[in-house]
Amino acid sequence: MSDVRRRDLPVAAAGHLLLALVFFAPALLSGRILVPGDTLHAVYPWGAYLPQHPSHNSELNDVVQQFYPWFLVFRERLLSGELPLWNPDSALGLPLAANELTACWFPLSLLALLPATLGWNLLLVARLVLAGSGAFFLLTELGVRRLSSALGSVAWAYSLPFVLFLPMSIANVNALLPWLVAAAVRLARRPGPRRAAAFGVALALVHLGGQPEAALFGALTAALFGLLAAGPGVAHAFAWLLAGGVAGTLAAGVQLVPFLDYLSRSRALLEQGARFQPFPPTRLVTWVVPLFFGRPLDRSAWGETGFIDHAGFAGAIFLGAAGVALATNRRRRLVAPLLVVFSIVLLCYVLPPLPVLGKVRMQRLLPLAALGVVVLGALGLDRLSALRRKGAFALPAFALCWPLVVAVVVLVAVEAPPLALSRTAIPGLLRAAGLLATAAALLGVRRVDPRLRTASLAVVVLLDLWPASFDYHGASRKEDLYFQTGVTRFLGAQREAYRVLPLGYTMPPATNLPQRIPSILSYDALDDLEQSRFLRRMGGFYEGLFSTVDPSTVRNPRVLELANVRFLLDDPLGPRRDSPAERVRSGLDLRLVYDAPDGRLYELTTARPRAWASGTAEIDPGLRRFWPRLEAKDPRAASVPWVDAADAPAGGAGPASVQLESRTSGAMRLAVTAATAAWLLVAEGYDPGWRATVDGAKAPVYRANGAFCAVPLPAGAHNVILTYRPRSLQAGAALSILGVLLLAAGFLKDWPRRTA
Repeated sequence: MSDVRRRDLPVAAAGHLLLALVFFAPALLSGRILVPGDTLHAVYPWGAYLPQHPSHNSELNDVVQQFYPWFLVFRERLLSGELPLWNPDSALGLPLAANELTACWFPLSLLALLPATLGWNLLLVARLVLAGSGAFFLLTELGVRRLSSALGSVAWAYSLPFVLFLPMSIANVNALLPWLVAAAVRLARRPGPRRAAAFGVALALVHLGGQPEAALFGALTAALFGLLAAGPGVAHAFAWLLAGGVAGTLAAGVQLVPFLDYLSRSRALLEQGARFQPFPPTRLVTWVVPLFFGRPLDRSAWGETGFIDHAGFAGAIFLGAAGVALATNRRRRLVAPLLVVFSIVLLCYVLPPLPVLGKVRMQRLLPLAALGVVVLGALGLDRLSALRRKGAFALPAFALCWPLVVAVVVLVAVEAPPLALSRTAIPGLLRAAGLLATAAALLGVRRVDPRLRTASLAVVVLLDLWPASFDYHGASRKEDLYFQTGVTRFLGAQREAYRVLPLGYTMPPATNLPQRIPSILSYDALDDLEQSRFLRRMGGFYEGLFSTVDPSTVRNPRVLELANVRFLLDDPLGPRRDSPAERVRSGLDLRLVYDAPDGRLYELTTARPRAWASGTAEIDPGLRRFWPRLEAKDPRAASVPWVDAADAPAGGAGPASVQLESRTSGAMRLAVTAATAAWLLVAEGYDPGWRATVDGAKAPVYRANGAFCAVPLPAGAHNVILTYRPRSLQAGAALSILGVLLLAAGFLKDWPRRTA
């Protein structure tokens, strides 16, 4: 980068900081947190405290039910001095940091150490600044002029594929995409160890960002840009790209190795079928007019979903300018962004389902398409400036408007929109045409003060981008998020360790985490497959995302007893679950212990404790005898440990007692007294990462009763400690150290470079 560009980059970052503060000003100035918390108030127990159930944006349920709760859990773990390795309060307990979506190892996640409202808001602002300044860096590296680079950086940071997903971890990856591509281009043009190390650092951060599919496709895109920029020395450039990529991937081993280990046992890999469906081709019109099918915040024609999934809008102005670049510029630098956009259009809108991509939601690719449009558009803006200096005006004005013509023709020819859409479609088309004409005029008129032209173009670009996304995310008062209710106070007052089963759409998955209420529900498809199979034998689980439970089909009390489900939370307006008829149907012996407008709580009187011991056990390799007994609701399936082992001791026959002395997120200390050899069964989800010591000596941990942990004990009184320390984390940390050393060597050692 030249000295001019080094001076420009901090200015660009400062400009993007100002834009981000303006973009979120309604929330920041009122002291609110950028979470659409009113969606939480449409469910029990919180909805009972509101006369109405507003929902600012139902498309962002994931923020309330997944990403912000994980942020709070991560914050709590750090402040308590724990590593964020295990989440004991979702399902039967699940890995936390190994779930890459939590982005626990991403540097920006350390903002969680600040007060929650400030840290979360700064996280979203930082993502915008990182994205915008990275796009400016990339465009200047591609030789784009300063004005076009500045406008392009705004277009990328506020493109819908980026800004709509801003509260989710995929935004970490997308914010780094321009930096990764720029590092690849710089490395390909002048291969060497330092630039390879810079590329490796960018790739490591992308891997840590929290979205593996986006990271993979982002790395492929960066490699494409780099190799096409390499010129005749492509083999040499490829070697250095590979070296930097390997070192960067190793440096992210602390995330990647545990994630791959977890993925290998998850529903996402082993159970989910191909779910890819091409987007309707008519949705391409939203690349020019994003609100063509309505505005989600207005509850118009989009319906419950669609806008966030189909959003490819990077600005009608930049799409038009991309047409200018394609029509008037034959340079090699057009090939990479054009290939990216063309490939993604084919994958999303044209091609049938592909087995390789069947598990990847296509919305993960739209940010790459938006980045390609921005690069082409910035090159087109440069071309328009050159045409203006030559006195040409008609060509740029026509080229800017051609996408509108094509979009309208395609829409009318394939599928005419319903008349109900005219209130958003026609004004949207007219507005886009007006913005394109205004931009064409500003770019085409020769005698205009440059500073006035720059300011005017910036305003037009913002008017092009912001109406679709401004106020999309919403904001809440901190005290309105996961506030205490009668139900949560009742559950929080219970001293004995327990789990709760929310029925229907009460206390949706992960909304229990801020209150530290252990719920049997989980929201994520990365759940352990064996754990999911065990819980589904209870009946009632929705088969898609592992989330809500239909109370009318819950049928197996043995599953709930083993899972330490002591309370069932239900809708207060639903039928009673403790009636004799319901008891006969479900087999659950329930006692109503709380009945108020915010929910009903039933206690399962036969629930097993979180940890218990038995002098007898069934040694059952593969649990081949256990599963039929569990399905048959045999009481013995929940009264003794069924151990998945071939050579484990069977235990004795004497009594045993267990006291849970202390428990943190990833560790338990228990005092066990057994008259004879016994088995300790802990109702925590089995994972190979659990380690046990008995009186300081290592002891094996077995899978038992389908999804739990069991430890064999000799007769007598013992202190048992279980800790979660997966070997995959140790291996990943070792690889990270190796990768960091390789990257440091690249930065520190000025190895000889071969010139192409």
